[in-house]
Amino acid sequence: MRRLIIALAGAAGVFAGPSAVAFEMGPLNSILTTEKDDTWDARDEDDFFVLDNDEAKGAVRYYFLNPGEGDAGRRRVSVQLDLRDETRNSRGGLLYAFIPDPKSYFVFTLNADKSVSLFRISKGGMEQRLRSERKSVTDGLNTLALEEEGNLVHFYVNGERLSSLGNDRMGRGAVGIVALDIGEYAFRNFQVRLIDR
Repeated sequence: MRRLIIALAGAAGVFAGPSAVAFEMGPLNSILTTEKDDTWDARDEDDFFVLDNDEAKGAVRYYFLNPGEGDAGRRRVSVQLDLRDETRNSRGGLLYAFIPDPKSYFVFTLNADKSVSLFRISKGGMEQRLRSERKSVTDGLNTLALEEEGNLVHFYVNGERLSSLGNDRMGRGAVGIVALDIGEYAFRNFQVRLIDR
């Protein structure tokens, strides 16, 4: 399977196209743009930032922010997501621990079957680390969150803790949002807060 990956990072002067400011995506507002290419339609719908992929199976689109100095290991990251017009393989949610070289990252996703998953993605492929079905996951808007405690990370859906995972790849790297495969992904309220322990 060929995967098309489009990554956009927070850097001045990188993006073309009009800036979309009607949606509320917290610190990501400064890098998100509304534009359409051959695979993805990124648009503003009320207070949602919507990524729509009608045809490209396996395509991935993500946006991320690098951590500020001293922020890694003490962040709480969250986003609200409404998965619309999904297919069996649609997944969207949080991008976590993104490291550009060698490229590796985690995706904490809401899936089309109303489950949630954690995958590690690297040169070696996509490895599932967690899958859980919860009654709290509903049609419509759901909230995904993660909270760092050093290199131990706690994962939440709609306020319910699912699991924790810790290793040397956690508690560092960039954070953001991600959409995988065909579907319409409506994001809002992306937040990154620092936790004092």
